[in-house]
Amino acid sequence: MIEATGAHAAWRAAFAQGTLHGFQMRMECPCCPTIWYQEVVDAPATFEIPDRLRMGLAMLCGSCEARRLTMFVVPGKGGWSAPFLTQGEISQAFARLHKEKRPWITAEGMGPWSGEPLRDDRRDVFRACTTRIREGRRYNVTAMTAEVLASSGLKWKAPPAPVGRDSGDSW
Repeated sequence: MIEATGAHAAWRAAFAQGTLHGFQMRMECPCCPTIWYQEVVDAPATFEIPDRLRMGLAMLCGSCEARRLTMFVVPGKGGWSAPFLTQGEISQAFARLHKEKRPWITAEGMGPWSGEPLRDDRRDVFRACTTRIREGRRYNVTAMTAEVLASSGLKWKAPPAPVGRDSGDSW
């Protein structure tokens, strides 16, 4: 696909000729039942639906990607931390991608692209889950305690405590 950055010479030439088209891709998260959409721009003759196996973690919806990168923290002596999305859940998602032969990604043409903003549900949901606005500034959230999780409005389940841990170290 041609990058829509404006700095790429092929992109600028194709845009000037009016040969770029928008495509809306519908993707299914392998970790949860979420369907998400992403719009891309490409030349119609070269557009291809991405290979789900090569996309890897990019197949996760915005919420699952946020759960993968955000830690649940139990502070204090004997405290621990763990990601909201465990490595076991990620492994199960990749197994589904490999085993289940179905259309994980579909795409529809949207016609010639005139420069309008492109939809990216994954980015928007990820940002909503991992940032908070306070005093007019956006702050990243990389860890949450039970209290922060409860007040966040996210419907994430706290991960279980590590089994057989003998210290307060994180996973």
